Amino acid sequence: MGSNAYKVATQSSCPVLTVQKSAERKGFKNIALPVDDSHASRQKVKQAAELAKRYGSVVHVVALMPDNESSTKHKFEVLLKQVNEYLEKNDIPRKNKTLVGDNFAKLAMKYANENNCDLITIMSEQDESITGYIMGPAAQQVVNHSQIPVLFIKPEETYIQIGGM
Repeated sequence: MGSNAYKVATQSSCPVLTVQKSAERKGFKNIALPVDDSHASRQKVKQAAELAKRYGSVVHVVALMPDNESSTKHKFEVLLKQVNEYLEKNDIPRKNKTLVGDNFAKLAMKYANENNCDLITIMSEQDESITGYIMGPAAQQVVNHSQIPVLFIKPEETYIQIGGM
């Protein structure tokens, strides 16, 4: 899979699901939703919620922070509040976890594995932001190494507010 799957995902106009040969689980009971502070990262919330509703899944909102600075924490508190309000409004069960580190791909995959997630949702590319590097080379790292299926979502070119996410 690897680089070919990543090329398809980054060039596709629709979401792309990649599944390693070794994937054993079927269905999506636990969906890992790693989020950073970029606007594009929020766009996948709606699609994760739609899948969760269809499959009766729990969404694991995983805030990926580069540091524990108070300004960073505040941004993520606001983000998590918005994401949780959206999921609650749509009756989606959820769990929250905040992780701090510099390799977001490894943090997300480790969390997904330890929490029996059946799907990891990521953006195929992202805007520049404090942590906007999350899904550049990290997306390729996830598709190359994740034993869990990965849903790549290409961000829309215009920012969409998550009042409706």
